[in-house]
Amino acid sequence: MIYGVQVPPPPVVRHVLPGGAAEIAGLQPGDRIVSFDGNTNPKWKTVADDALLSPGQPLPLEVERNGQRLKLTIKPTPHTEEGETVGFLDFLPDYGTVPIVVRAVEPNTPAAEAGLKAGDRIVSVNGEPVKSAEQVTQYIREHKGLPITLRVERAGSMVDMTATPRLLNPQETRERLGFQPDEEIPFQRIGIAGSFTEAVDTNLEYIRVTGKALGQVFAGKRSVRNTFSGPIGIYRVASTSAIRLGWPEYLRHLDS
Repeated sequence: MIYGVQVPPPPVVRHVLPGGAAEIAGLQPGDRIVSFDGNTNPKWKTVADDALLSPGQPLPLEVERNGQRLKLTIKPTPHTEEGETVGFLDFLPDYGTVPIVVRAVEPNTPAAEAGLKAGDRIVSVNGEPVKSAEQVTQYIREHKGLPITLRVERAGSMVDMTATPRLLNPQETRERLGFQPDEEIPFQRIGIAGSFTEAVDTNLEYIRVTGKALGQVFAGKRSVRNTFSGPIGIYRVASTSAIRLGWPEYLRHLDS
């Protein structure tokens, strides 16, 4: 009620990663998701939640393309980090022209050593204009072990810095730079009634995701340990994995 809420963009696909789950499913740039895993007119957060909890499992979706509706099936790509397995959809959403900023920089990492700071606005990566946080994370994922130059805007000036992804601890299997990009989605005041509705909807979503995770345990689709580390544990891993694989925009709040 005091700060307002971030208004996410409509679920429109901007870019499909080659060879990923989205391409295999038949998704194309410009597709608008109108149904995902039984949820009609889903928000990005709902789509991401269901994907995170369904690695390798077929999920029905319906998209609107050129005025027509198409029914597709997608299997989120499994990714295991710190003992947790989550699913990613391998496409980039369309966030329009919102700024892409650095939310956090881990100490003693290539990003920190290069001089990257929280609050920097990412303008380009290796000369490619940046349109979403996921674009940054996917680029790093696809160029592991190679020098990556980030152009950032800081205090009105442009700064170029180069860093090379590397393994940051023995338990990790993917090289990374060690920072968290995020979309700077503007806040919008929604009043007392709107705030109440948003609070209820948010908590219902947490309950839905928790219930789905527990249901997977009883169905034998998810281990007890994997689930009872808690949805927060799953979200935390997804958020840290987002530095390589995406979906950071809604996990930022839980990861803190």
